[in-house]
Amino acid sequence: MSDDRYTFIRYELADGRARITLNRPDKRNALNEELLAELHDALWEADEDNRIRCVILAGAGQDFSSGYDLQRYDRPVPLQVEHRRGRTKFDDDAWHQERLQRLRMVLFDMHKPVIAQVQGRCLAGGTDLALLWAMPGRWNGPRLAVRHGHLRG
Repeated sequence: MSDDRYTFIRYELADGRARITLNRPDKRNALNEELLAELHDALWEADEDNRIRCVILAGAGQDFSSGYDLQRYDRPVPLQVEHRRGRTKFDDDAWHQERLQRLRMVLFDMHKPVIAQVQGRCLAGGTDLALLWAMPGRWNGPRLAVRHGHLRG
């Protein structure tokens, strides 16, 4: 059974498993706020559903995830006003990253096991999803990498 409520993920239910697929293959499944919000909601839904025994987290296309979508820096912050955080300072960027972290912490907080089906590249923020609490299940020769040292500010 497939679910068409989502734009940035695919949610499928079959044989006691929920398969959630990051669905931005044109961007190598780069993580943006909208994708993380949909993933958050879908994971909690799967955790609550008594028909589901486990969740499989996968990526569409060649790669599991290329990490965070850096094009967000080219867009204004929604509802930006003078007294709200923007993206011009390192502290602002760190604050937004911490806010987004709450969306992916569902992987740690939920009760059902999550299996990460990682293929191709799994970079930077993608490793957060694959390794936060998900069990590395099916690894098709993936390349995991986290690169430190390039900070905006």
